[in-house]
Amino acid sequence: MFSPHATPLSSSVNLLLVTRSWFAFGKWTKTHICTFILFLDSWDFMTSMTTNRCYAVAAWCKGKLYVIGGCDGRSVLSCGEMYDPNVNYWRPIPLMNTPRMKSGIAVYDEQIYVFGGVSDLGQTILSSVECYNPSGNRWTFVSPLPTESFDLQCCAVEIPYKSVASVMIDE
Repeated sequence: MFSPHATPLSSSVNLLLVTRSWFAFGKWTKTHICTFILFLDSWDFMTSMTTNRCYAVAAWCKGKLYVIGGCDGRSVLSCGEMYDPNVNYWRPIPLMNTPRMKSGIAVYDEQIYVFGGVSDLGQTILSSVECYNPSGNRWTFVSPLPTESFDLQCCAVEIPYKSVASVMIDE
């Protein structure tokens, strides 16, 4: 079983690299996110998020930073927020269909996919996958993972179909 009330380790930091900056937030974030500006070689705090959260996931999509899900110390969250660096402002996005923390996240074709995770403060491990379309501003379920999973490390990679087919045949 997973406990969201465990003492955080200072070395537990999530990093998201975006062209000229890194965004960092800890496993126990509260509302603070730091950004590392590569060309200045320095860290700075960003405008605080509107919701305290830990064990959330983050992704960069269409020039915006999205922080989704997590736990506020009392309950697992289905909410997320989007940071627009052009106006230095956080705004909420629609709620996911399922609250989740410790999930995986990836961006593909300008849509954000959130995979698995933990719901109910560690009682339920999820196999469901949700897709957020920033243009349509809504969440939909997509095909689930083959098994319940959490603490996923995800990325989207486009592989030509022929390559996938030849790998499958060679096995």
